[in-house]
Amino acid sequence: MSAIKDVQHSLNVIRRMSTDEHTAVQTQILELMLQASISQLKSISTEANTRAPAPVKPAPLPIPTPAKPTEANPKTKPKQEPSLNTRLNRLKPVKPQAPKS
Repeated sequence: MSAIKDVQHSLNVIRRMSTDEHTAVQTQILELMLQASISQLKSISTEANTRAPAPVKPAPLPIPTPAKPTEANPKTKPKQEPSLNTRLNRLKPVKPQAPKS
C-alpha cells in the first residue's frame, strides 16, 4: 500500500511543478508520464500472458434445424390486405373545429 501512496505523492509533485511551466513543457511532462504508463502496462500484460494459460473456449453450439411440417398442421393462407377502395371508404371527414382561446 505504501507503493501506491509513494506514486500518488510523486504524481502530485509532478502536477504542482508542471503548473508553473509553459504549455510546451507541460506537454513533454505528460508525454513522459504516458510513455512510462504504457511501458508499465506492456510489462504487466507480458507477465500475465506467461503466467496464465489461454482460456479454454467452449465447444460451439449446434445449429438448430427447422422442424419438419406435419400434415396435421395445414399451411394457413396469408391474410390479404384490404384494397385501396376499402381503406378509403373507412376514412371519414372531420369538421374543422374553432380554435380555443
